[in-house]
Amino acid sequence: MVFETLYQGDRVAALDGDIHATSQTVSLEGILLTTAAADKETGSREASADAEVTITDRVDYINLTPGKEYTLKGILMDKETGDPLKIEGREVTAEKTFTPREADGHVELDFTFDGRGLGGRSVVAFERLYEEEKELAVHTDINDGAQTVDLKEITLDTTAVDKETGTHESRADADVTITDRVDYTSLTPGKEYTVKGILMDKETGEALKTDGKKVTAERTFTPKEANGSVDLEFTFDGRQLGQGESKDQQGDSKDQPGDSEVQPGGRSIVVFETLYEDDLELAVHADIEDADQTVDVIPPEPPVPPVSPETLEPPITSTTPTPPAKHTAPKT
Repeated sequence: MVFETLYQGDRVAALDGDIHATSQTVSLEGILLTTAAADKETGSREASADAEVTITDRVDYINLTPGKEYTLKGILMDKETGDPLKIEGREVTAEKTFTPREADGHVELDFTFDGRGLGGRSVVAFERLYEEEKELAVHTDINDGAQTVDLKEITLDTTAVDKETGTHESRADADVTITDRVDYTSLTPGKEYTVKGILMDKETGEALKTDGKKVTAERTFTPKEANGSVDLEFTFDGRQLGQGESKDQQGDSKDQPGDSEVQPGGRSIVVFETLYEDDLELAVHADIEDADQTVDVIPPEPPVPPVSPETLEPPITSTTPTPPAKHTAPKT
């Protein structure tokens, strides 16, 4: 309310102090902020904990003054600890300066950070509105679901089989192909990823080598859904594996007599996989004891020797002469 007093010298000449006069009344509306945070790629409140996460925070404001300049500042909080989220020792922040055309409207803040290792965590966006350096409004509710984004852990699960038989056994032939099905979870649809695989010798725990080279495969793909699968194929000459391969043949020892340790009959190989985004490692599945990742390369069946006429045994015949038949004279 605005009251006025008119003076003539020290004498009050007139008063205007009607508490009910609407013409003397100005309502001061409070400035309000409401927010909604979501993963920028999917628009949902779940984000893949990959190498580049961007959370978009839409901040709706009420009762700003059109034409004035304001600054909105935001920070991401770790919901579990209640402290600011830190990546490599730095807080994740964003800010935007704007001049509204109308009293009510909205602006957006983008928080971009490396989400690797944050799977299973939840982050909450806090916001503060300033005019010059004066704080006007705050929205900092750690339990507000609309301000919260859950970071989903990326996982890999695999099954390796012989391509021809569909089983965990391969014959040690000249051309062995192992198909490795890699099931993934919590990827970001539309992003590009690369999965790389390598065959490991289960007995030695080291990379399998044929002709001195590691056996590897890789595939780049763009998932349409967060969960799905891709296949890797490893093709190699398995003949040496069926006979047993010496350590110095694998390049593990010097070429000295007596250094070879021949592994008799067959080998077990295990597939290891690593998932990347822009050459940044996101997830690994490397369990040397995982039976689903293991294929046993077994020796080929020995060939059946051909049968020749010379090797056939002659038929059994008797060497005892047959006695002559006896004749009996007819009776008279």
